Amino acid sequence: MSRKQDEPLPTVRLKAIKTIPEANDFLDSYLCAHNKRFSVAPKNSNKLFKEVPASLDLKWTFALSDIRTIASDFTIRWNSRLFLLLNPSLSLKGRKVQIKQALNGDLRFSSKDKILTVQEISEHDLRNAQQDRQRLARLLKQKDHHPKSKKSWMDGFYFGRPKVSLVK
Repeated sequence: MSRKQDEPLPTVRLKAIKTIPEANDFLDSYLCAHNKRFSVAPKNSNKLFKEVPASLDLKWTFALSDIRTIASDFTIRWNSRLFLLLNPSLSLKGRKVQIKQALNGDLRFSSKDKILTVQEISEHDLRNAQQDRQRLARLLKQKDHHPKSKKSWMDGFYFGRPKVSLVK
């Protein structure tokens, strides 16, 4: 250690400082004298740092990032949690999603520079939604199903390729 770094300790011992308040009082007086003795005025008083641009969002710049894939049921699994897309479209199935977690815990889901809206759900909610969709599909199938009559007026028509017959 240099002489300047060792200077406060012998002075503390000489003054018999034993408590923290006494040490704080000594430090206040010592730092003022030290700064007067060793401080140097800058050659140039211009600021050398640059301002942070207003367009730069530091919250998401320093966020932790992860990549996941959107499942066929429009869900995303991340850190033992399940998220459901609230604005699904067929083009999103199988697409990669970037998940960012800010230092305060906020989450942001984005895909190709588009921020996605998600909602956290439980496995139970997902199973119920799938069962509801299956039930609705069955009801729609039953509603649209019209039984054919036993005899249709189109039974005699042939809708394939015309048969070639060789007439002699």
